[in-house]
Amino acid sequence: MAYRYPEGQPVRYAFSFDMKAQGMERFRETSEGVIHVMNEGTFGDGFVRLRIRRQETSRKRVEIAKNRQSTDRSISDIYPHLSPNVIRQDPADVRFSFPVDACGRFAIREETPFHFLFYDSLCHFLPAFSRNPAAVGGTWKTYVPVILGFRYMNNEFTLNVENKLEKVLRLSDGRRAARVSFTFSGRFDTAEDPYAVRFSDAFRSEQRIVNEVMGGGEAVFDLDAGLVLWKRLTVKVVESRSREVIRELGEKDGRRLTRTDWEKDENRYEVNETWKLLP
Repeated sequence: MAYRYPEGQPVRYAFSFDMKAQGMERFRETSEGVIHVMNEGTFGDGFVRLRIRRQETSRKRVEIAKNRQSTDRSISDIYPHLSPNVIRQDPADVRFSFPVDACGRFAIREETPFHFLFYDSLCHFLPAFSRNPAAVGGTWKTYVPVILGFRYMNNEFTLNVENKLEKVLRLSDGRRAARVSFTFSGRFDTAEDPYAVRFSDAFRSEQRIVNEVMGGGEAVFDLDAGLVLWKRLTVKVVESRSREVIRELGEKDGRRLTRTDWEKDENRYEVNETWKLLP
């Protein structure tokens, strides 16, 4: 299985996006529109340059509170910043492109060995394929190095993706398609190996950061055209930060009394997204 985006011809997907947030943030955001993917030619050995644009037709955010305030968000065309590993003709140009290989893996650089896990980015990274042939029922593993959001602070970690070729289908026009399923998970914890060594003892004695990602999805892939025909994805993210706080308890016999506690802030997000190839 291999991606074959036609050079110079836009590939379009209708998408629907739904994100729920609970915790410090409490909202639900939905949007619909079209994803445009353009192959701008080869880049290096085995990569093509993909320019991606998200054209929204609707976007709404509902704050989950007593008044359930609803806001129609500004509709815009967005060049999603999926990764720091981009190709730009001009440093000020927002219309960057991404180097992607035939397996669907986005390239990384030694100085920035990660992508951004934000909003709908995982739907662009999956599914990815093995270089080896797969039979029905066959499985393969892929990996997506990520950080949550855009702020880098030694917080990159790896999503481990388990993929399976469920079935080969025959389309109405005679072409062959593969139904693929995948699940993924990854966890970053400043207090646990292999990430604890990145942080000083002083940092770990006063705070702890945990990022956890899990989910899965499925896709139908046109084996002859080399394009995803349809896919859906569910992503669950937990972001938590604990910090040491000293609480004043008053005085006793002229001595200041305190108690050390840990305060924890946590946000949970669930993203559901579906893509369908347009004619």
